[in-house]
Amino acid sequence: VNFAVAAAKRAFPSWSRLSTATRAEYLNKLASSIEKRLAEFAILESRDNGKPAALAKMVDIPRAVSNFRFFAGQIQHSFTHAHQMSDAINYSQRSPLGVCGLITPWNLPLYLLTWKIAPAIACGNTVVCKPSEMTPMTAYFLTDCILEAGIPAGV
Repeated sequence: VNFAVAAAKRAFPSWSRLSTATRAEYLNKLASSIEKRLAEFAILESRDNGKPAALAKMVDIPRAVSNFRFFAGQIQHSFTHAHQMSDAINYSQRSPLGVCGLITPWNLPLYLLTWKIAPAIACGNTVVCKPSEMTPMTAYFLTDCILEAGIPAGV
């Protein structure tokens, strides 16, 4: 864990300074890489948690792809929300914070992992992920796609 956190801390300054368009390109490349391996991901998802491979192929893996594509698009539209209260104004600001620790459960392993990774790295954060020890295969296989997409080490 210490090694992963140190790598994420090293990667954060340069990753967080990339333009949102550049980060979106990386997320779209990652989505395409997952899409290319849809059948392999579906089999691993089935082995991990017993879900029928056909269901994983139809629902779970496409949803994981959609997570990266959605946040790749969303991050390119800069906006700030302000919410008026009786005694204050609350603002929402989307900016990088640093290293995010992401823990995911055994059910929907890839889908829920990508639901956490995509917005975090789209905003310029780096992540350290801890998938369930009961369903690690798709998280492990995702690292191949991350490498193929060219996402810098430590992100």
